[in-house]
Amino acid sequence: MLIAENLTVTLGRRPVLDGVSFTARPGEVTAIVGPNGSGKTTLLRALSGDLPFRGAASLNGVAIARAPVWQLAALRAVLAQSTPVGFAFTVLEVVRLGLGASAGRETDPRAALAQVGLAGYEARLFPELSGGEQARVHLARVLVQLGAPTGPDGPRWLFLDEPVAALDIGHQLQVMRLAAGFARAGGGVVAVLHDLNLTAEFATTTTLLAGGRLVAQGPTAEVLCDTRLSAAYRCPIRLNVAPEAGRWFLPQMAGALHS
Repeated sequence: MLIAENLTVTLGRRPVLDGVSFTARPGEVTAIVGPNGSGKTTLLRALSGDLPFRGAASLNGVAIARAPVWQLAALRAVLAQSTPVGFAFTVLEVVRLGLGASAGRETDPRAALAQVGLAGYEARLFPELSGGEQARVHLARVLVQLGAPTGPDGPRWLFLDEPVAALDIGHQLQVMRLAAGFARAGGGVVAVLHDLNLTAEFATTTTLLAGGRLVAQGPTAEVLCDTRLSAAYRCPIRLNVAPEAGRWFLPQMAGALHS
């Protein structure tokens, strides 16, 4: 499991995260949502060991703050919002960078590219790709880093920071289905998401932040409710149900219902 208690992060003199507790389980997609500046990325970076924090956090029983980088790299892979590549590497070369943390595991960079819909892109130069294609190349890289959703050391974890931000709707669904499949196979997925519809569709549990504090955490259908979302985002939000499918979606500006 991924367990954090009373996490506090201060950047400069500004508190960004204030006493947040968090739990994620393997076999589930756990979403972190909230308005801009709520501390979502800061929480993910603290959980991944990339930011110092006060409080306690452990991943598969390993204390995150004390674990060496190589040990964390074997347990979790982090897809950041942006990962610049300063050289004209080929796509395959970028994906193969993930092999550095996967010693002794069976990993196939070409298969990872196929998973993200980029089969045949191996020889393309990374800087010549679109932003969405670059994002999927980096997703293939972190998949190669982990090798498999589980191993002798227990479940492995995907930490995804806005993984669909640069993607069209088709590729958004492709990436989220891939993440859900990783979880179904026994791995853990923690994803910062802005799209509440995708959160409702794919997240088993959801953590809602606002102002650096925890608003709610639990089953997605319970966390995403009108009053809680409206207060967190400071705008009227109303959940709706698509009658033809019987599935709910959001957000809907309440005022627009009467226009």
